[in-house]
Amino acid sequence: MSILEEALKKLASLRGPGLLPTLLVAGNGAPFEALAGEGYVVRQLGMLPPEGLAQAYAAADLYVSPSVEDSGPMMINEAVMSGTPVIAFDVGVAIDLIEPGATGVIASRRNADALAAAMTHVLDWSADKKKHATMRAREIGLSRCSPTAQAKALARLALSDERQERPA
Repeated sequence: MSILEEALKKLASLRGPGLLPTLLVAGNGAPFEALAGEGYVVRQLGMLPPEGLAQAYAAADLYVSPSVEDSGPMMINEAVMSGTPVIAFDVGVAIDLIEPGATGVIASRRNADALAAAMTHVLDWSADKKKHATMRAREIGLSRCSPTAQAKALARLALSDERQERPA
């Protein structure tokens, strides 16, 4: 979270107060009220039920995952399923679910400068590009993350294991 906070401060210096996004913060984690002094409007949403979380993702222009070591994080899957472009470092499912430049950005260097540059890039997308990114993210989410897609993937793995265990 410290990388995200630093990146948001850098973004504020790059864009200026009139061009900053509103920050929606779900959960009871790190408070971001200190960023209000940088010009951000911060909305602490607290703990949300699943449908409320889906609505928060869908309302967002982008989701930023600051994780630098995680096999998930699951929030990337959730954001993609909601049709929200994602910015993340090159860890976990980000590599599989983000199509760079189409559904988000993978920040290759794991630091605040790379994260701020990625946020600037996505925030500057045209309305048409944002619409395409939303549709493509949702398409990827449904094809790779939905319960049906996950069940089919597990069935393929089980079938593959069965075939490998059979004697020739």
